[in-house]
Amino acid sequence: MQPGFTIISPPAIAKRSQKDVNPTAVCILEKLVPNLFRLIVVLAVLAGLVFAGMVALVKFVHPMPRPMTQTVQASKFAK
Repeated sequence: MQPGFTIISPPAIAKRSQKDVNPTAVCILEKLVPNLFRLIVVLAVLAGLVFAGMVALVKFVHPMPRPMTQTVQASKFAK
């Protein structure tokens, strides 16, 4: 925020006279709150989708255990 700007809540705006209200502060308030709320909602929905994907992987994907062999070269033991 730039110095000199104050964000005034809507009830406080209604109580003040028009010449006391900074129109730039009202404009910032009107644009900031919906954008911030929209951002929080979008992030919450994305987090919910990620969580639902993880739960689906845990519930529906069952790994099949199988034996595994891997050859190791003799030069690896010489160190």
